[in-house]
Amino acid sequence: MPLPFKTLEGVDLKGYSFNPIVTMNHDFTRTPIGKLIDIKCEGEKVFGQMILVDSEDAKMAAKMLEDGTAVLAPGYIEKNGTIEILEMSVVLRPEKK
Repeated sequence: MPLPFKTLEGVDLKGYSFNPIVTMNHDFTRTPIGKLIDIKCEGEKVFGQMILVDSEDAKMAAKMLEDGTAVLAPGYIEKNGTIEILEMSVVLRPEKK
């Protein structure tokens, strides 16, 4: 499924593209639930195809993304005015619009 997320000026995806993992709730202690492939920027959005592993967490993440209770959110650090994406996570949507 295509998964867009808003980006800001100065976002660095180079490092992330070498290991484009998707985690659940930014939890690095657990096995990733998938990865993004075919990552590309179009305007202010980044798109990719999410490939999920065969696990209960991944199935739950897919259902939550599908019904809108979760979103794909970047885990990042700021370095010298640039936002470096480290990973992407499926997280609960803070507010449903």
